[in-house]
Amino acid sequence: KTIKIYLLSNNAESNYLYKNDIEEDKISNNSSIVSYLKNKKQVVVTEEMARFKADANTDEKRKEYEDLEQALDNKKVGLAVPIIAEGELTGFFLVSQKLSGGVFTQADFDFFDVIGPQTATALEKSKLYEEVQEFNIGLQDKVKQATLELEERNRYLIALQKLTNVITRSLDFEKVMQTIADGVTHQLGFVGGLLNFIDFEKKHISIGAISNTPQIKDVIKLLPKNPKEYIVSLSNEDNLAVRAIHTKELQSSNNFWDFVKPTMSEELANKIQGILNIQCVVAVPVYSEERVIGVIDFVLAKDCKEITNVEKEMMYALSD
Repeated sequence: KTIKIYLLSNNAESNYLYKNDIEEDKISNNSSIVSYLKNKKQVVVTEEMARFKADANTDEKRKEYEDLEQALDNKKVGLAVPIIAEGELTGFFLVSQKLSGGVFTQADFDFFDVIGPQTATALEKSKLYEEVQEFNIGLQDKVKQATLELEERNRYLIALQKLTNVITRSLDFEKVMQTIADGVTHQLGFVGGLLNFIDFEKKHISIGAISNTPQIKDVIKLLPKNPKEYIVSLSNEDNLAVRAIHTKELQSSNNFWDFVKPTMSEELANKIQGILNIQCVVAVPVYSEERVIGVIDFVLAKDCKEITNVEKEMMYALSD
């Protein structure tokens, strides 16, 4: 989406787009957009205008909403956000409709809740053209960063939805486990995933499924036996998958061996880590109602410090 910043000008005839001062982008101080924002001092969502018109109890109020809707449509605006300083309107953002055609989300509104007061403070400190130019460049960077985060979140949500659709269509436990493990690679884009489940009678965990990729198949050939035959005692909290079960919290490490010890030697674990380019493993507990029944190990090709909050959210979501 495109975001433009308008500031109230000392010139009584117009507000203007500060960055470029483009003639055709000027908006009269008497326009319905400015009047409404001055009066209401709240975000305007173009798509809500139809409902406001329908709920209007007077012709005058209905006409006000019609004029505002027309003005927003003429500017191809999906969102108008006031910039308030000391209780007064000093400017506003005009945000275009999303290129995807989607609706504005709570994350979008939260972003402007944060950036709006910061904008007002910066503008009050100085009206100098150069300072506002620098601020506008910084704002664009923030918008870009926020957009990238939203894109990342949307990508993972779409992937998670596809995976969930497949899972819920099957009652075959083995198939569901394998679908989840494969989804860690094919849908979420990680190196791979291991699903470990608890044997409550024997008090150990064992592998239920591993992502099925050509590289992982080659690595499995290095093991002396089928990986599903390996077990790790629940008393062995040196193993971070076991620790995640006991603490009921996410555990991560840049060392693959921390999650497979003592089932294999450190030397073999390091060899596998090098072949698969494993940079980090994250263990997230899996619940059935309030009881932990296992753990998913997410294997990533990035350092643990580089994992984003969105990625962690998706790990928890998939575990759920």
